[in-house]
Amino acid sequence: MPTHNHMMNTHNYCSTCGAKLILKEESDSGSSYCPTCEKPIYKDPKVATCTLVTNAENAILLAKRALEPGLGKWALPGGYVNLGEVVETAAKREILEETGILCEITKLLGVFSAENTSPILIVYGAHTTGGTLTPSIETPEVAFFQPNDLPPLSFPRDGDIIRDAFFIS
Repeated sequence: MPTHNHMMNTHNYCSTCGAKLILKEESDSGSSYCPTCEKPIYKDPKVATCTLVTNAENAILLAKRALEPGLGKWALPGGYVNLGEVVETAAKREILEETGILCEITKLLGVFSAENTSPILIVYGAHTTGGTLTPSIETPEVAFFQPNDLPPLSFPRDGDIIRDAFFIS
């Protein structure tokens, strides 16, 4: 069975009954099985969101990362969606938490995933409606940048999203 270290099963016990799980060797997904409940235990991907936020000057909101991956480089604001949270609400929450900016989501820009990785990334476009640029523990610097004058980005995907949104080649 292929092993993907970044996708290893971290659950050893059934969340329903507490029995030790068995790894299903023949499973492509590497799922586990609870012998007591007699049911498979799936490893579901996390869902994350990021947003391309623009202001009245059509500049892009970016946040400098204080965490890996991409420590010290800039990224579109975003993060994980909480269980039971509406994705658009999570996007707006992450923007406010990371940058101090309020926004209105205007469109879905895309849904992205990569083989053998988590999370599934849902990307929105938005424009500012208020707030004040305010750094956070996770984002020690936040600023607006012109699309053709960007700082070093943490994720190549962010550059692709920006280029596609602004038709930059």
